[in-house]
Amino acid sequence: MTGQNEDIFDVVIVGGGPVGLALAIDLGQRGRSVCLIERYPEPVLIPKGQNLTQRTMEHFLAWGVEPEIRAACPIPKSYGIGGMTAYGTLLSGYHYDWLKRQLVRPYYSTDNERLPQYDTERVLRARVEELDTVQTRYGWRVTGLEQTENSVTVTATAVESSLQIAGRYVVGCDGSRSVIRDAAGISETRRDHDKLMVLLVFKSEELHEL
Repeated sequence: MTGQNEDIFDVVIVGGGPVGLALAIDLGQRGRSVCLIERYPEPVLIPKGQNLTQRTMEHFLAWGVEPEIRAACPIPKSYGIGGMTAYGTLLSGYHYDWLKRQLVRPYYSTDNERLPQYDTERVLRARVEELDTVQTRYGWRVTGLEQTENSVTVTATAVESSLQIAGRYVVGCDGSRSVIRDAAGISETRRDHDKLMVLLVFKSEELHEL
């Protein structure tokens, strides 16, 4: 089954992570018509992108979601916001390297925060839904685009459906394997490295006492 969207948006955003959602909110608040296309129906539960600096929080303040971002933070206010470094294995010696962002606090209008990216995305998705200027297509994957002199049309698919969406501009916010970047012929230099990073979420009643 196929469908056709007759509207021509000011901007079509491909990728609904924090960058794509933030751009949709910013443009929507400025009165621009936006269509946001994101392949995942719900935020992916991977604990990444957790640190929100003071400058980032100033943007959230401008987008009208700072209270919601802080309310979504799972870390108690009495706990530090930082990280822990372990050597060799997770059972080896370790040290805390707390981020001393309070040292630059006088230069910003709000405090920093820390929460998983998927919680940030939930807040931003809720804000997007409040804007009449922004339409969303969650669960759709962009498979191609066609550019003309005055517009760009992207093709998106979901299950057995397809959809064509036209915009005066298209913005690729779809990550390191960007369909939009590849279609535009923009190259990316990748470099292999031997560093490993572990992402995990757990609860401990005693860790803060060590």
